[in-house]
Amino acid sequence: MSDEHSWPVRGMAVFRDAGEMAATIHDLWDRESAYAQAYGRAADMVIDQIRESEMGYERDPLLIPVAFLYRQAFELWLKILIRQSRDFLRVPQAKLLDHRLHKLWLDFKSLHADVCAEAHQSGGMPDFAAVDSCMKEFEMHDPKSESFRYARDAKGNPTLEGLKSADLDNLQSTARRLLNYFSAGRDWLSDLAHVKNEWESELRREYGSDMQAEFEAEMRREFESDMRREFEADMRAEYQGYY
Repeated sequence: MSDEHSWPVRGMAVFRDAGEMAATIHDLWDRESAYAQAYGRAADMVIDQIRESEMGYERDPLLIPVAFLYRQAFELWLKILIRQSRDFLRVPQAKLLDHRLHKLWLDFKSLHADVCAEAHQSGGMPDFAAVDSCMKEFEMHDPKSESFRYARDAKGNPTLEGLKSADLDNLQSTARRLLNYFSAGRDWLSDLAHVKNEWESELRREYGSDMQAEFEAEMRREFESDMRREFEADMRAEYQGYY
């Protein structure tokens, strides 16, 4: 990069919308997923570059931003899954201000149980224990999404005192499995919502809104049969492919 040792000059702009390397974000089809995917992909690209360039000790501090990028991707995915679950259950949305990964994970697990009950699915998303341990581990090192951003906490104490080193290959492999899992969960919830909306629309067309409650039991029986056959098997097959 030719500007590596250059200084700022008058008239510079941080963001310009033209050039050979222009990147567009205003046309993103799914902004929330795009943000989550972008953080994970950026972390992958950094590790891939480290591996290809055969860096030595220069790679050591790069663990910090890479871990932050993955952590941010996890947080965004968990908040996507929470919002989707609340939409499916038709419960009011609340601001997701918490940054603790394991807390967000537990919130989603609770909603997931309600989603499975609503959709009459006995399994839902498998392999909770594997994800649970990883969320606990990340939260142990960076509880509030500050430790991978700042060298010291608000009290002036050094951060990441319990993390001396980490293998970047293992970090990337584990993070990629988690991101695959969260992405598949997004698709599973989207499919559930689509089928639910289709059934409710069909009921309204066939019976009218005044009689919908009378035939709700019938809808639920059909919904259970279809969803269990179409999605539970697909989800398990998809997750097995990641391991």
